[in-house]
Amino acid sequence: MHKAAQRTPLHQKLYLDLRGKLQVGQFKPGDLIPAESELMHNYKVSRITVRAALDHLVQDGLIDRYPGRGSYVKALEPQARNCLTSFTTQMLSQGHIPTTQLLKLRAVKTPKHLPFEGNTELVFIERLRSVDGQPAALVRSYLPKNLVPHINKHHFKEKGQEQSLLYILEHHFGVLLDKGEETLTPICINADDAQLLGIQQGSAVVLKACVVRNIKHQTVIYEEALWCTPQTQLVQRKPGLLP
Repeated sequence: MHKAAQRTPLHQKLYLDLRGKLQVGQFKPGDLIPAESELMHNYKVSRITVRAALDHLVQDGLIDRYPGRGSYVKALEPQARNCLTSFTTQMLSQGHIPTTQLLKLRAVKTPKHLPFEGNTELVFIERLRSVDGQPAALVRSYLPKNLVPHINKHHFKEKGQEQSLLYILEHHFGVLLDKGEETLTPICINADDAQLLGIQQGSAVVLKACVVRNIKHQTVIYEEALWCTPQTQLVQRKPGLLP
């Protein structure tokens, strides 16, 4: 594991775990989440750590805390969580098998049309995402290189939770994501991209563009994903999925 992950504060690790459970529906809106004492026992952490993690979930708008009554799950607001829920986690929770093939990973200069400040040196990542063995999306992501030093192909797994870019950023590099915006645009796919997805040139696909920022309001991910039909119905089940 990258050394940055070893410096991830305990409250952040607890926050990430609880947030993941909320996002996949392990806790439903209105549910009472485990008490502070139970979380302390289950995760072997202090009360201060538990309260810091719960405070972050409150700030995210995911839970409400009531003194003497506990913490309750709020209804997720898709617009507030756009691009911040792992597609990998969602597919696994639905019984599907997502897989990832890393196609490209290299350093690039900042293209003018991307929402990064100045001449930020970026890392470009291209991945082919499949669901149950069928190509689903061609994903191209840009990240500031200084946030992911020494990122390499070994960080990207083919199967399981660790194939998620969101997981890699948070667990290997300690990048805490905060806000996301997405746009969906129908387009006709070109010949090269169609070949990668195994569909005909000119087929209708959905272009999903995501901008994700961290808690310092810095852009940490710009991503464009081409989703082929009928796989687009998978992302429509729960808005705001980060492949």
